[in-house]
Amino acid sequence: MTISRTRGRRWRTTLVVAAGAALTAMQSGTGTAGPADPAPVPCSDQARASSLERDRDLLLARLGPLRTLRNPAEMMSLVAAGWAVPSHGMVTYSGMGMTMADPILSAEIVGTSIAGVTSGLPAPQTVFAGRPLVLFYRSLAQSGDLADPYVPHFPYELAGWAHLAKYTPGVLPASDMCLDARDWAVHERGVHVLPSFEMRMDPPTESARGQDPGALESLIPIPFGIPHPRMWDAHIWLDPAGGTPVTSLMDDVAPIDGAAATDSFYYPEGFGDAPLSGHPH
Repeated sequence: MTISRTRGRRWRTTLVVAAGAALTAMQSGTGTAGPADPAPVPCSDQARASSLERDRDLLLARLGPLRTLRNPAEMMSLVAAGWAVPSHGMVTYSGMGMTMADPILSAEIVGTSIAGVTSGLPAPQTVFAGRPLVLFYRSLAQSGDLADPYVPHFPYELAGWAHLAKYTPGVLPASDMCLDARDWAVHERGVHVLPSFEMRMDPPTESARGQDPGALESLIPIPFGIPHPRMWDAHIWLDPAGGTPVTSLMDDVAPIDGAAATDSFYYPEGFGDAPLSGHPH
């Protein structure tokens, strides 16, 4: 179902305030974790599958009934649970859904990714099983403009989630999960422009995509909005049949209708045949 334009205006105010709070948190956030262990242990296929299933089970237990959002009150319960920022407003993107982000984990990444200030700090560990930075929700509404950033389209159901981490070229994130290079893509540096919530990419100059750390050049971007650096990004999608969750840029397990998504996710290039190093468990 959709909601009225009057209530939509209330949502507009709420969303802009939430986004502003997220920007403030990102400007003050700093990473607290120490350097990651430099000696990774490879994951077997079985260990990787078990890790994805554990991640799913922990998250679903944490969400409980919030796997489905039927009204604004339930969305506010999700905010209280820690996913407080609708990073693209109420826009539902095709293949991805409507996104809700954890502002604390976001601030840890942004706080250690400011060019010439904090970008040289060790990457904070932000990847924990059952604690994704982003949740993806599929709208089940039968009508309405899914590209409207201020009008929610209830009900929603959980389609997947994403773990994100500070981007270090060629080095996978520290994690208590068993993920490897097939799971980790790059989320391009850019700005979630306010008040439209449009995503604008701001890639650094480089010979191949993914070779530069992509740290933030400014916390007050032009146009104004919520900035973020280049990040590691692992998208994980529920299998409706209950099987092992699937990792891919967009949900290719079950369709998600919505607005056309921007080309902001890709697998890094320019590392030749050398395997990525890092911490797959």
